Amino acid sequence: MKKKLTKKQIASIIVFWGIVVLFLAGLFVLAFSRQIFGNEVGDALLGPDVENGFILVGNFFVSKAGALLLSIITIFVCVILYFILVYIIKRFLRKTPRKKTIASLLSSLVKYLVVVLAICIVLGCWGVNVAGIFAGVGVLALIIGLGCKTLVNDIVSGFFIVVDSYFEVGERVIIDGFTGTIDSVGLRTTKIISWDGNIKCVNNSFISTVVNLSRLNSVAIVYISLSLNEDIRRAEAVIYKNLERIKQQVPQITNGPTYNGVDAINNNGLSLMFIADCNEFDRFAVQRGMLRELAIIFKENNLLIPYQQIVVNPQDPTDRPKATKEDIEDSYKLRHPNN
Repeated sequence: MKKKLTKKQIASIIVFWGIVVLFLAGLFVLAFSRQIFGNEVGDALLGPDVENGFILVGNFFVSKAGALLLSIITIFVCVILYFILVYIIKRFLRKTPRKKTIASLLSSLVKYLVVVLAICIVLGCWGVNVAGIFAGVGVLALIIGLGCKTLVNDIVSGFFIVVDSYFEVGERVIIDGFTGTIDSVGLRTTKIISWDGNIKCVNNSFISTVVNLSRLNSVAIVYISLSLNEDIRRAEAVIYKNLERIKQQVPQITNGPTYNGVDAINNNGLSLMFIADCNEFDRFAVQRGMLRELAIIFKENNLLIPYQQIVVNPQDPTDRPKATKEDIEDSYKLRHPNN
């Protein structure tokens, strides 16, 4: 069954095709401006002795065929060069997370350098004085430095992220409240992917505080409730005998698990706390595994896990004894002892 389009989507489609139609109509009018508006307008738009826009385009390609061909070849060669350099970088810098981080930064640098190289060569093919442009780089650098302060900060911050090793590719971090795995570190941005596939790109200069979850073991914490009607000492004896079994059934545990006692007493019973060390990437799996094994152990040893229940009692009788005159006097004396 096809999903029904929303009003916003329908409006976006109408606007898109409206722009396409107007663009094609504009090209048609421009191409046949001589036939539509006469020779005066045609000479102004197309040039003298040009019958229509198709002839003008044909003449352009004939006169600039060499420059166009060189531009295409240059772009093709630069693309091939980029992929070769990136392959070499990742081939030799892929063994450790730190090398992967450096490879990610170098790949980003190569991309910008290849783009600049391609632009310079293409401009030269079309007769632009590239040397003159570089001669004015000193003045342009000052203008760009003032106008692109954030860009410069991003590049410098990206360099120090790699040098100081705040995090590396493949590590799980928390940046600006977003938890995810570092996918790449570029000159300008760092890309993070969360466990559910969401991608966040953060400018390097905006990264002020980082929580690295991968350098040391993480702690998996689980809680399970025990009925208030159970003897806590018998429950602790059962737990003591089965802790090693939990570790065997949950192989991702690197240290533990340990029983940390009663964490809280509430309407649902006694809340028992368990912790275990594990890799950050296995933390949720360890929590699920520990809860499963604890539930099985409690079931096997007849330990009650409390759950919400509704107890229906009979309605209180309405024919209750009324207060006597003496009761009323005693009640008054209770409330007014000094009288």
